[in-house]
Amino acid sequence: MTTASIATSDASDSAEVEQLPEGFETANVTFRTGSGEKKTSIQIIDLRSKPPLQYVHNSMRLISIKCALLVLGIPFFAVATMFIYFARTITLVIGTFSRTIIALCHARSWSGVERICTDWLENTTEIILQSALDTLKVPYLALKMQWCCLYGIFYPLEGRTMAAEAEKGMKRVDRTKDLRCSKNLVSDLFRFFTDKDSQTCLYWAFCFQPIGPAVVQGNGTKRTNILRIETLRPRNKIVVS
Repeated sequence: MTTASIATSDASDSAEVEQLPEGFETANVTFRTGSGEKKTSIQIIDLRSKPPLQYVHNSMRLISIKCALLVLGIPFFAVATMFIYFARTITLVIGTFSRTIIALCHARSWSGVERICTDWLENTTEIILQSALDTLKVPYLALKMQWCCLYGIFYPLEGRTMAAEAEKGMKRVDRTKDLRCSKNLVSDLFRFFTDKDSQTCLYWAFCFQPIGPAVVQGNGTKRTNILRIETLRPRNKIVVS
C-alpha cells in the first residue's frame, strides 16, 4: 500500500496553509465518495501514526480554541452521558422484562418457564453490570480528555490526536457509529435505547476524530477510497492564520 503523499506543491494562497509541527502536513486529498463521485478537500495528515491518519483541516489557532472550550464543556458532557447511560439501563431492563412476560405467556412447560426466567436474569444482570462499568468509565474519560485538551491549548495538533485517541479508546467504535453520521436518526436512537448490542454513540469531540487512514489506492489494494494525496507547502516558513 502507498502511505506517503504522491505529490508536492506550493500553496496557491499562503494564508490557507500554515507551517505545521514536525510529523504533520497539509494536503489536498482526492477521494471517491460512496456514490462514485470524485471530490477533493484539504486535510491535515498525521505522519507519526502507522498508517498515517487524516484529520479535518483547521488552523492551529482554531484547534487551540476548541480545546479550551472542551476543557470547560467536558464536565457537563460527562454528567449528561452518565444520565443517558442511566436512562438507557432503565429502558433496556424494561424491554427485557416485557419480552420475558410475553415469552412466559407462550410457555408450554415448566422447563420452558425456568429457561425463560434464567435468560431474563442473565440478560438483566449483564445489562446492569455493563451499564455500571460504562458509567464508571465516564469520569476517568473526562479527566483524561481534559488533560489532553489542556495540552492541546498550547500544542493544538498533538493535543487533538491525544484527545481523539483517548475518547475512541473508551467508545470502542469509530466516528462512523456516531449519531451525526446516522442515515436514520430515529431508528438509531430507538435501537440505542432498546438493544444492548447497539454500537451507536455520541462523541464529545467528534471533529477531533480522524477521518480515516491516508492510504492511496495502489499495489492491488482497493480498500481505500483515496485516489491522490498532494502535499501543500506554505510559501513562507511561518503563516499567521
